[in-house]
Amino acid sequence: MTQLNLCTFKKINLNIINMKTCIACNAEIEEGFNFCKVCGSKQDSTQNDLLKSNTTLLTILCILTIIGSLFGIARGWIYELVSTVGNDDYFRGWIYIFANIGTLTAAILMLKRKKTGLHLYTVCQSIYILTVIYATIIYEVSDFEGLAIVLSLFFLIPSIVFIILYWQNSITKHLK
Repeated sequence: MTQLNLCTFKKINLNIINMKTCIACNAEIEEGFNFCKVCGSKQDSTQNDLLKSNTTLLTILCILTIIGSLFGIARGWIYELVSTVGNDDYFRGWIYIFANIGTLTAAILMLKRKKTGLHLYTVCQSIYILTVIYATIIYEVSDFEGLAIVLSLFFLIPSIVFIILYWQNSITKHLK
């Protein structure tokens, strides 16, 4: 009985090792099969290597988005703590916090290849961009005009670049 279980385990273990994933739907496919049993896509190793390199870019963008979102949440929280002292009308810190929670959630969804993550990211990042522009306009009429423009560019440029990168066809084709 023990010997039979060991043989069965070895056979299962070998099957796991010889599995690959479909280039279209990520379903498991046994090594040597040319078509996916789930979606019917032809499995081409050259195309598979190309797709893996493109998903690497998506993964890198998502990881950078997660890091940036965590930084943005912390920044919004610090803004709320500091700016509300003597200023009950301050609210931008909460917008930064919620927008970055949204982009954090969106990055996690995109890591799971969900297209809803891309849409959520775009909405939250757009809210963030509009809030930064609003803050820049407010500070342009004060003594901090030059500093406000430099800081806003520091935050706006990466946000806009990431939206453009995420919407590239080489990225969106991996999201369902």
